[in-house]
This record gives sequence, structure tokens and C-alpha cells, in this order.
Amino acid sequence: MNTLPRLPVVLVVDDNETVRMALERCLKGLCHVISAASAQEGFELLRSQKVSVVISDYKMPNMDGVEFLRRVKILNPDQVVIMITGYADLEVVTKVVNSVGIEKFIVKPWNTRELKLMVAKTLALVERREALRSAQKAGKDVTKGEVDVSSEALAELEKEYPGISTVEKDKDGNILSGFE
Repeated sequence: MNTLPRLPVVLVVDDNETVRMALERCLKGLCHVISAASAQEGFELLRSQKVSVVISDYKMPNMDGVEFLRRVKILNPDQVVIMITGYADLEVVTKVVNSVGIEKFIVKPWNTRELKLMVAKTLALVERREALRSAQKAGKDVTKGEVDVSSEALAELEKEYPGISTVEKDKDGNILSGFE
């Protein structure tokens, strides 16, 4: 029996249905997107299934995205979270990074290619972290190269997004993000 690899699950929490549907279309094939219209719905989905990444809007009724992601991190400190917002000022970014510990910050309206690349890299990071945790639980010494953290998923991402697994540097050796 030939089974397809299981896609990682990304939870999108945004009170705007159009945004949720756009993110689902944008990320199709890269991950399985589940969505919630509120923080409460988001918590219910997190209780019922394993989620690789949580993407939350900043401004939502009843509980804003900062509070939602802060509580998500309390429940699961290792959860990878991304904030999405149409209000991208330095104060908001600083508040979120300092109070929640987000991995990425997405500004609306987003560039679809850049968003897919960001989520793909984030999912690859999550997969490597999980592989290292599994290896550590199995008693392997991850500092001595006993663990191969490369994956078939990363190879597949490289096919779809050439260069995703490489790091580009400028003439001074600074890492280029590709989002300049």
C-alpha cells in the first residue's frame, strides 16, 4: 500500500474569513491548514490535534492575538507561533516579540511567494527540532553527529522552492533574508 506523507498541520486564527481562506489557498500543498474564527475556537482545535505552527491575527475581538499566542505558549512552550497583522508598527512588533516569543511576523497584505517561503522554512525548522528531540529521547548524542536531521520533506521543499535550504550572504558575509 502506497501512502502519501502526512502534511504538517498549521492552525490559522483570524476573525476575517477572507484572510483565513486566502491563507488556506496560499499554503495548499505545503501543509494542512485548519482555521478558527476566534481564540476560543483556536484553543479547541489545539486541544484536539497536533499542530506544527500557529498563525494568529493581531487584532481580534474578545482576545487579541498577542494574548492568544501568549496563552498558547504557556500551554506549550515549544509551540511555534507566527503573528499576522495589518498594523505593523515597531511598538506592536516589540510587544509581541518580547511578550510571546514569536518566530515570524507577517504584515498584511503579504507577498504570497514570500509567505509560502517563510512558512516552508518554519515547518522545516519544526521538523528538525522534532527529529532532534526524538533522537535525544532515544539516547543519541546530537552533538556528535549521530543524528541526521535532513529530511525527505526538506528535499521536496527544495524541489518546489529552489534555494530554500541554502543561505545567501552579501560581500561582507551578512546573511540575506531574500525579503529586502
